Amino acid sequence: MLVCLLPMVLGIVLYNQLPEQMPIHFTIGDVPENYAHKNIALFGIPIIMAIVQAICLLAISSKIKNVEEKPRIVKIMEWFIPVVTVLIYIIMVEVPLGSDVYVGKSICLILGILFMIMGNYLPKLSYEVGKTIY
Repeated sequence: MLVCLLPMVLGIVLYNQLPEQMPIHFTIGDVPENYAHKNIALFGIPIIMAIVQAICLLAISSKIKNVEEKPRIVKIMEWFIPVVTVLIYIIMVEVPLGSDVYVGKSICLILGILFMIMGNYLPKLSYEVGKTIY
């Protein structure tokens, strides 16, 4: 959860160099189509992602109380939101600074890696009706 808040350090360092309105949503052609105030983009999004991560961790921990070691898929799920938050935050800060970031390709790469990881571990899970799968 703390990793979700870590990118805010970058936002504090670059705060004066960034425009008041920052792009937060892009079209398929990497053209910004939705903007948010700098404070919302730099600080609000990581806080929201940390809250989402906390809710996910609570949901997972309620399902795996009696398990000695967490399955790998649970470990992956615990790290997915923080890693994606850091990567998207970096993209979100680099675009207004004039970097040539291919937003669409970057997001597709992140999702592709996620699907490869999940596709590797999901078939290995056992599913029993009426029982927790963890």
